[in-house]
Amino acid sequence: MNDILTYSDSSEEMIKVSSSEFYKDFSCPTNNGNITIQINTTQSKLRNIINYASFQNKKDEYFIKAIKNLLKKSNFQELSLEISEDQITEEEYYKELEKNPEKYVLDLEYLKDPNDIKIINEIVKRIGVEFSIDEVEELFSLVTGELENKVNQIEI
Repeated sequence: MNDILTYSDSSEEMIKVSSSEFYKDFSCPTNNGNITIQINTTQSKLRNIINYASFQNKKDEYFIKAIKNLLKKSNFQELSLEISEDQITEEEYYKELEKNPEKYVLDLEYLKDPNDIKIINEIVKRIGVEFSIDEVEELFSLVTGELENKVNQIEI
């Protein structure tokens, strides 16, 4: 049977419908309107859930960063096209870059956790396009050479 957790809108009862060992006790004290859930499980199962949730959160952050960076690159290319077609002056070009750097400029970072390369690798695989190392570093705002430095520290 699948694990199914349900609760009433009034927070008066919490019902567990499952035969799983993961959820052994379920309590729902509602004295102050807050719901407290107590789950008795093994430490390794809990660690796996926390690691998975952390992995998914980081993956979401990297997806968002990649999309924002693609938008910045597109904005920069549009601005560059405007100057090359003499739609704006060089002075206007530099003024726009100075006035709105968040719209055009990537903030490069070092990877804090070498295991983030696994997340980046998974995202790149899902995109299904062959990227150069430079393109991946640009996509995820990584300092040049950062991927090569960190890939040696982990196993993908």
